[in-house]
Amino acid sequence: MNAKDTAEIRLQPRLVDLTSAVVVIPADLSHREQTAVRMLIEESEKRSQIRWQLSRDWPADDKLPRIVVGQSARLERSFPATADTLKTVPAPNRPEGFRI
Repeated sequence: MNAKDTAEIRLQPRLVDLTSAVVVIPADLSHREQTAVRMLIEESEKRSQIRWQLSRDWPADDKLPRIVVGQSARLERSFPATADTLKTVPAPNRPEGFRI
């Protein structure tokens, strides 16, 4: 399998069950970022009737889906074990950029 095949596999759409997802944030989020995370959780709950848990610690259960929110540098400082993985996921370099 070559790199092109691998990239195409990564881009295949698939369903992700976020029912038991945990929103993971670094401890040093700004007030504005904390407000954005709270709004994300509340608005998602309004639409899905599912309330995600919030954690400042990386969940021990690897089977739980994680919604990780924060600036790359802060995430790398707070969760160093995830730094290499974060670097493999492309992200736009702009204030509202995100990675999936």
